[in-house]
Amino acid sequence: PVGEGLFVTLNGRLLEQVTESVRTSYKRLREKLLRLDLALGSGPGAAFEPAGGIRRTPVFEAPGFHFFSDRLQDHCLLLNGSRTAMRREPQELATNCLVFGSAPVRKTAEGIFFAIRVDDAVQTFEGLPMMGFTRRQPVDRPDLYPTVCRCLGASVLVGACGEAFARDQWEHFKIGFKPPPQTEVASWSTQPAVPPHKRRPPVSVTRGDIYGCMYTKGGHIQFWRNDAMVLDFDTGRPLDEDVEYYAVIDVCLSVYAVSLMPWWETSQILVGETDT
Repeated sequence: PVGEGLFVTLNGRLLEQVTESVRTSYKRLREKLLRLDLALGSGPGAAFEPAGGIRRTPVFEAPGFHFFSDRLQDHCLLLNGSRTAMRREPQELATNCLVFGSAPVRKTAEGIFFAIRVDDAVQTFEGLPMMGFTRRQPVDRPDLYPTVCRCLGASVLVGACGEAFARDQWEHFKIGFKPPPQTEVASWSTQPAVPPHKRRPPVSVTRGDIYGCMYTKGGHIQFWRNDAMVLDFDTGRPLDEDVEYYAVIDVCLSVYAVSLMPWWETSQILVGETDT
């Protein structure tokens, strides 16, 4: 290794060990900095004091969760108190920015729902972000993320180029050179006769768009754009009332920066709820 200098190489196991060691060190450093911020009254969770001396807390009402931040994919950044997710190098990389909700999604009379705002987009790639839900609680472990978003274990997803995917098995599917069989990853498309690499999204991506994802009690996974439903697939998998679901967003393709929308606001705009 000394002889190789800057060109030293590591096998897969050693590289994984080094990566985990760096993650552990970085996590300890971040925790210390956050404690220091809170002690000084300048951290993201600290109250602020405007002119007049009245202490107030931030007015943004999160949808019951923020983005899970203990472990991120390599090209993911979280901002705004973990309410905004951004993909690094968005012009060169279309994926590698999968994020989860930090807490279960609230259930409504129709099912479960959450929404995001498109903060920025690129023209290099074409397609919608993948949104959906998983029964897997996000935890700080090396196996948190699948190699490909649609292979996420215990999940139902919708978006991309008018597509939806569902995996019933708990473990992530390890994809190879061939597309996964329907028994492993079920898929639906608005353009089933078109090869996946030639499919086009049903709507264009515009900065400021509000995208909502609804999983109905009857098992439909829906993608909403502003006040219109764009995609609706019957997965044949009814919502399990006794199970907790976590939001999933793959900040991919055209979209490279999104922010969570307040739960009460999105539920009124897209679902028609008035009782929050």
